[in-house]
Amino acid sequence: MALYERARLRRRGDTDRQESDRSFAELMAKYPDANATGMAIAERALFSGFRNNTSDVEKYYDLLRRNENFLNVVTDRGVEAMPNIEYYLALQYLRQGNPDNALTLVESLEKNYPNSRLFTGRFGSGQRWQPASQVIPELRQELESLR
Repeated sequence: MALYERARLRRRGDTDRQESDRSFAELMAKYPDANATGMAIAERALFSGFRNNTSDVEKYYDLLRRNENFLNVVTDRGVEAMPNIEYYLALQYLRQGNPDNALTLVESLEKNYPNSRLFTGRFGSGQRWQPASQVIPELRQELESLR
């Protein structure tokens, strides 16, 4: 747990990034299948998403996908990682005009995470979290508009 805590990224800048990265690498090497490792990967993916760093989100998403222990990982803040990462990536692919990659993720959300809550960040509507079942039709509509 101490290693996991050192590997975590903090939003307020109270983390020594180099120490965090070293601890993260050690966590990955020593405990590749541990839930704490999955949580650390998930947090880094979500943190990267908030920073609009899509390439890092993709990297961490691939790490999570490769380990079946991590497919349903939930962060310390109670966020289901995989559906929220897939939603973020689907939106990014739609914005980039890449409907094929977006479709793969939308289909995964429909199949694997239809009851999950997704962070949509809709500040004006007051609905920052929505059920995937409500968001998926909107994604499908955007997909259709690209085709």
